[in-house]
Amino acid sequence: ILLLVLSLLGCTQNVPYRTGDIAPCPTENPDNPDDACNIALIEQHEGYDLAFVEFTERGNVFDRERMAQVLAYAAELAQSESGVAAVVFVHGWKHNANGNDPNVHSFRDLLQQAAALRTADSLPAGRKLLGVYIGWRGLSLDLGFLTNASYWERKQVAHQVGKGGVTEFLLRLERTVVDPERSNKNLLLVTGHSFGGAIVLASLNEVLLERMVSAEPARQGCGAAKPGCSVCLQSRPFGHGVVLLNPAIEANEALQLKENAARMCFAPTQNRLLHVISSDADKATNKSFRMGQWLGVSLRWREAELQRRFGEHTVLLDETDLDTTTVGNYMPFRTGYLRQDDKDPTGWAYQNCVGAALGDEDCIDEPDQRNNHIPAATNEPLAFIQTDGEFIADHNDVFNAKVAGYLMAIIAEQRYKRRLAGDGDIRAEEIPAECVRENGNFNFGGCFDNYWQRFDKLDKES
Repeated sequence: ILLLVLSLLGCTQNVPYRTGDIAPCPTENPDNPDDACNIALIEQHEGYDLAFVEFTERGNVFDRERMAQVLAYAAELAQSESGVAAVVFVHGWKHNANGNDPNVHSFRDLLQQAAALRTADSLPAGRKLLGVYIGWRGLSLDLGFLTNASYWERKQVAHQVGKGGVTEFLLRLERTVVDPERSNKNLLLVTGHSFGGAIVLASLNEVLLERMVSAEPARQGCGAAKPGCSVCLQSRPFGHGVVLLNPAIEANEALQLKENAARMCFAPTQNRLLHVISSDADKATNKSFRMGQWLGVSLRWREAELQRRFGEHTVLLDETDLDTTTVGNYMPFRTGYLRQDDKDPTGWAYQNCVGAALGDEDCIDEPDQRNNHIPAATNEPLAFIQTDGEFIADHNDVFNAKVAGYLMAIIAEQRYKRRLAGDGDIRAEEIPAECVRENGNFNFGGCFDNYWQRFDKLDKES
């Protein structure tokens, strides 16, 4: 009875936090909880704007008129001469859209730093930076350690939110910002963290699968695609990229996407549909998630062993592993391992898992793991990147300079491939020299180094 009373006392309301309208936010104190900025539907800051769309536990948007207001605001920016760069963030467990929420503060800081790099070639000066924060009741109990007891019901709610109105909003935002019928200057990047990553994948899984299945032959041909490809395809990405950061969602939810990608041939102009980045140092998704899923899924469901054949390679996939391992920590999906370079503490070493044959220097440690690795070919539109604690220190360390640099490199790569595909709106000088190799190919590592070091410098100067 005492526990029930405490739970009721610590229960947060299922109501929207953003009840205001459009509000300018003072530069000197944007996070003042008494400021109208903290309840604004759209915050107007120097260098960027931040809009909010909030959803109920059942996945319904609280107010369709207010969602329409956000979309209209984005449309006005998108149709302006300078255009818009829109970045969506979906928060995870124990967070919401409250102006005091740490994720709101961190997203503001990230946008402010990105605005300071407006002269960067992948974010041309003049384009308005618009952040879109998708809020839901990630914090249902505020009882300190006892809040952890909300894991199972918050995970279920996250899936419900993802399969509800978030899909509609993201599709409408994409249509508003990115017109597939014509080239434009606009950018749209969708990100999600923890259960927010689960929401993003749940909301866009079928959208990404449909775009992959309906991919059309690329005009540029196959280039250096995997052997045996006579026709290479190109599918339309969602916006200009979808990124999951330490996502708390089981690998089983992405199996269809991965299987289809492994069976198809993609052209060099293919943009990434999905980036998944998970850290070895994230105890929440590496350990706690496994136990939670085993108790919540494996004890209730009859799980099977799946046999899949990819060319001459046969892979055995255990549904228990698929259910208890997060999508970013599931070894058979892995396409690369990014870690601090042992020889150069200031540099980064990237071990690849892409190619027809995996060797001693790939991203897989154990031979038996190599046998059950789903082949990943050049130009595959899915990236499953494992990293270490120097890149992401723990579960919540997803707003640091390295993550910001990675996101900027994603944008630069997307623009490079648009130019490669013949988009005349993308000029060569708009792509930083650090992002292009001497042979003309895109240099993701060099691009990432360029941007994360610039964000790191901003961190130290602020």
